[in-house]
Amino acid sequence: MKSGQRPPRMFRHTRPHSSADRGSVALWVAVMAAAVLVTLVLIVDGGAKIRAGDRADIAATEAARAAVLAVGPRPSGSGMQARLAVAAAKAYLAKDGVQGTAVILGPGRVQVAVQATERGPISGYPFTVTRNATAALLVGVETGEQP
Repeated sequence: MKSGQRPPRMFRHTRPHSSADRGSVALWVAVMAAAVLVTLVLIVDGGAKIRAGDRADIAATEAARAAVLAVGPRPSGSGMQARLAVAAAKAYLAKDGVQGTAVILGPGRVQVAVQATERGPISGYPFTVTRNATAALLVGVETGEQP
């Protein structure tokens, strides 16, 4: 190569830069970052809704079980046993910190409805979920039978 001569180009541009191309990568990154953020919020806050459902389901099941056990092994269907069952269910729900109701369906049968609320950790949106559980007292060692 002679002095004053430019070295040959190793790379050749196939098209000239235009002003329309400027910032196109930045726009793509901004759109993708927003999409990732929305997806993250949906996943994490969706987990809060699942936790609320699990909490309500467990509370309803355990409160129904507590109500049935409160009436004893030989439920008569009397008003006193019904009050005991409802009181046992409400005591369990209060201890667990959820809202709910208990309904006596018959001797040794209780249905509990529970509402549990969890807030999304990112959005702060409250997710309220309702679950129901029914328990029936079965008496017997090997095979449970209705009393």
